[in-house]
Amino acid sequence: MKRFLFGITSLMLSVHEAGAQSCLADCSQPTSSYCLYLKGTLSNVSAGFSQLYEFIRTPPVNASRTLQKAQLQSFFGMQDIDDMCKRSETTLSKTEVTNDGPSYCLFTATLSKWASTQTVKGFIGIPPHLRLKVEFAPVMHFAIDASAGTAMLYLGDTLLQSDWGGHISDIWLSVDLVVIKTENGCIRYQFK
Repeated sequence: MKRFLFGITSLMLSVHEAGAQSCLADCSQPTSSYCLYLKGTLSNVSAGFSQLYEFIRTPPVNASRTLQKAQLQSFFGMQDIDDMCKRSETTLSKTEVTNDGPSYCLFTATLSKWASTQTVKGFIGIPPHLRLKVEFAPVMHFAIDASAGTAMLYLGDTLLQSDWGGHISDIWLSVDLVVIKTENGCIRYQFK
């Protein structure tokens, strides 16, 4: 019966077409039926996002600046041997973020549902050539340039995947959370 009710609720929520800004607004609320609330389970991921935010929150003064691969890895407590994706350094300009790799790659994390002990595996699929349009504001906004390749969010639960996963179009990053807009819904990842 619980799965049936969850299915009906999910069907009703999938009717809601979340525009980019409404996604950020929905997930900024303490609770919203239009947002899936997740939190990280590993301290190195939380620390990594905090350091990444601090690095990119100020727009480059000159044309661009580079986040070296080793520095990005150190944010998340990784070493070169941990790098299965073999991504290059990340270039940040006043309007764009770029990063390249040899092929499509999956980053994996264990997430837990907000106010729950239930965990779910999460996977972010990164295309070989990642291109993000960036707007610097109190909350940084990244719009994914799908012509360069599609970024995907995969959730290790069939119902969650069908209701919330899929192609990623927008990402917002603030001091303590990430909001992700997919083709199916909005996800808030609290890392602090």
